[in-house]
Amino acid sequence: MKAPIGPAPCKICGVETGQRLAWQQHTGFPPHALPQFFEVGVCDDCVSLRPDESGVAVRAALRVLGRSEDRWDAAAPFFNDALGEALSKVLYASQNLADPQAKAWAHVDRGLRRDLRRAYAGVLKARAFEVRRPVLPEAATFRPPVGYRGCGFCGVGESRDWHGPSWTKTLTQGPDLREYVVCDDCVKALQAIGAVGTRAVARAYMTAQGLAYDEEDPPLGLRAWLDTGLPPSAEPWAHAQVHFKERPPNLADALARVAALEAALRGQS
Repeated sequence: MKAPIGPAPCKICGVETGQRLAWQQHTGFPPHALPQFFEVGVCDDCVSLRPDESGVAVRAALRVLGRSEDRWDAAAPFFNDALGEALSKVLYASQNLADPQAKAWAHVDRGLRRDLRRAYAGVLKARAFEVRRPVLPEAATFRPPVGYRGCGFCGVGESRDWHGPSWTKTLTQGPDLREYVVCDDCVKALQAIGAVGTRAVARAYMTAQGLAYDEEDPPLGLRAWLDTGLPPSAEPWAHAQVHFKERPPNLADALARVAALEAALRGQS
């Protein structure tokens, strides 16, 4: 049985909604055998809190504090951990009151507001430690830090990232220490070898050419860009002029040459 008895309060903030409140009594029982239930509505302001979706108490708490509800899902763990079930008290429906209140959120007492502020302090602390990097195109590249012209290994003038600076004598022919940075590709070779030097430069070059690095057959004549004095380049290793030592013929090479010769002879006949 339902009977309209008066204006309905907003179940979120508690103000009058303009709807009519209705008592609901279970039939077949004496009038006071079971508690009475009343239906409440939602005011126009609280509709945007999406009262029928999960997280409404968190969104309501943020509104009580005058904070944006856009990132409520990130704030939810902090409110839930700090208040637990007490968080539901921010909703007027938790008071089980039939009469609307004159001021929105008047039911949220000073103690509860203090707890909400403490919970939100955790949200702010977490946001302060967030690392926000600009959203960049996947292939975005940058010039090296001020004071450097290019990668000390390959000479490229732009890279996705730069590493260093470091000092070395091993990349140049002179006796002096030289300062350098390396690009995002060449640093992988440096990390794989574990030390700056000709082996790291050779590995970086071979990798850039799509070749496997072989310590027994390194590229000959290869110099680090740092040793050239040339301007940086748009493409890596533009300065490189290398060759490889001739391998002595082996059985596989000989058989391949014989097969090629036989095929040529068959083509002539």
